[in-house]
Amino acid sequence: MPGLLMDIQMPVTNGYKAMWEIRAMDAPHCRDISILAMMANAFEEVRRETLAAKMNRHLAKSIHLDTLLKTLSTLLK
Repeated sequence: MPGLLMDIQMPVTNGYKAMWEIRAMDAPHCRDISILAMMANAFEEVRRETLAAKMNRHLAKSIHLDTLLKTLSTLLK
């Protein structure tokens, strides 16, 4: 299954808005695609917000390669 790495703090549209636009598309895979939220903010409250917004996981930057690979392997099964 494909997945997306979504930067939450993009300059034109934020990652939450982009994620909701993707989820609203007619293509069935858009509703089910794994979305991994990425941001510099590592606070627990923000992690809960991204998960409540229907993101599949949250990773705070700077990201260690082994953590990214392990997270991707669980999402893309």
